[in-house]
Amino acid sequence: MRLDRDTAREVFKVNELIPSGGRRTNLRILELSDSGMRIQSTGSQSSKFFTYKYLQIVIDGFDCIIPESVHVSIQPVLKSAGEKENYWTENYAYGIARAFRERNGVDTEALADTLPSTRQGFMSSPAVRKAIEEHSVELARKHFKALDYFVETHGKPFDLLCTRGQERLYVEVKGTQGSGAEILLTKGEVNFNRKNPGNMALFITSEISISAEGHASGGKCEVKKPWLIEEESLTPYAFMYRV
Repeated sequence: MRLDRDTAREVFKVNELIPSGGRRTNLRILELSDSGMRIQSTGSQSSKFFTYKYLQIVIDGFDCIIPESVHVSIQPVLKSAGEKENYWTENYAYGIARAFRERNGVDTEALADTLPSTRQGFMSSPAVRKAIEEHSVELARKHFKALDYFVETHGKPFDLLCTRGQERLYVEVKGTQGSGAEILLTKGEVNFNRKNPGNMALFITSEISISAEGHASGGKCEVKKPWLIEEESLTPYAFMYRV
């Protein structure tokens, strides 16, 4: 499913309106050129030109973008493809990608085939996120039980509390359909890790499979114990700005 000059002219029409990423405004297609599309929001006087190459990046990473948080979750998709972060017209690109997928028979509201990547990434379907999380936690529970730990499920700021005699181990569990080379951490998870550097473990399940019915299975498990977060390995994706 590639977006180029020919497929763009088959799927879209000049002057037609499509919903933007946030569905609050519409986008008017002003031009379908050989190299890209020119779009204008109905609430703006200015226009934006997107190359087909750029839009293809968003299409390929579509299932890693959270619809309710396009502004933030699209940034890892762009950055992993070598593009600059975009906090101005990211909803335009997402809206075009969604329309292109839907018109090519992809149900963007249903479970999607998340493209494997090196990143844990964001997933657009809550059902997929839940299935992956529950599968990963269950694998982690079985792993530590097999090592004679007593395992309790918590949630935040860690997933499992594992005890064995006087030993207390806080386990952070991460699951992904990608390779798991990079994972997402919240501020709370990072802060808790810093406060408990000698009692932390990281359990990652990568390459998880999702069936058409939404069931998670399989995957490769990796354990880092002890787990101490290294500052140079952290990359910020969002900031809180006080006005």
